[in-house]
Amino acid sequence: MTAPVPDRTSKSPRRPSRIARRYKVSEFKGRVVVEGVSVGDVEEALRLAQRVSEIRHDARGSFEDFVNSSLLETNEELVPSASQRQIQRTAALRQKLLTKYGAETHETLAQIRDSQPGSVRAWVTRAREQGELFTVKFKGRVMIPKVQLDEEGKLDPAISALVRPLLEADLDGWSLWTWLTHPTGHLSGKIPAELAHVDLERAQRAADLYALDLRNERDEVA
Repeated sequence: MTAPVPDRTSKSPRRPSRIARRYKVSEFKGRVVVEGVSVGDVEEALRLAQRVSEIRHDARGSFEDFVNSSLLETNEELVPSASQRQIQRTAALRQKLLTKYGAETHETLAQIRDSQPGSVRAWVTRAREQGELFTVKFKGRVMIPKVQLDEEGKLDPAISALVRPLLEADLDGWSLWTWLTHPTGHLSGKIPAELAHVDLERAQRAADLYALDLRNERDEVA
C-alpha cells in the first residue's frame, strides 16, 4: 500500500490568538486601582504608551522637516493664500478662546477636583461619551473649556443642556465653544453661555434650533 503523500501546500495551523483579559479600573481614596492585571502588566502598558508618544513626536518632526524642505526646494506655496488666511483666522480665534475664556488640562482639572489625572481623564471621557461635555485639542493635548465647569471643576448643568444637542448634531468642539461664548442670531445677539444662567429655556431653544440648522445643512450637502 502506498503511503499517503502529505499536502505541502496546506497552510500551517495558526497559533491561537491571545484571549483578551478582563480588567476593571476604579478610584479608591484618590488613587487609581486596576484589577485583573499584574503590576508588570501595568508597567508594560505604561512603557508602551510612552513609546507610542515618542513615535508620534518623532513622526511629527519628520513631517515638519519634509514640508519645510519641500518649500525651500520648490519655492512654491503648498497651501493657497486664501487657505492660509483662513487658517490664520482660525488660529487667532482659537487663541482668543484659550486666552479669554480658558481651558483646563486633565492635570490642572485634577488639582481643582483634588483627584488623580487618571481619574479625571476617565471622568472626562465618560461625560463626553454621554454628550454632557466637550473637549478640544491644542498642540496635541486634550483641553476642557472652562465655560462648562463650575468653580469645583464639576459640570455646569445649564451649559451641559446646551452642549448635548450640538454634540448630537456633530458640531466640533472648537465651533461649539465659539457658539457658546459669542453673540448669536438665534438669541438676538445674546451670548448663549451667559443667557443659560438667566433664561435656560430660551437658551436651550436656541441650541436646538442651531442643531437643526446644522442637520439641514448636512442633508443639503449630502
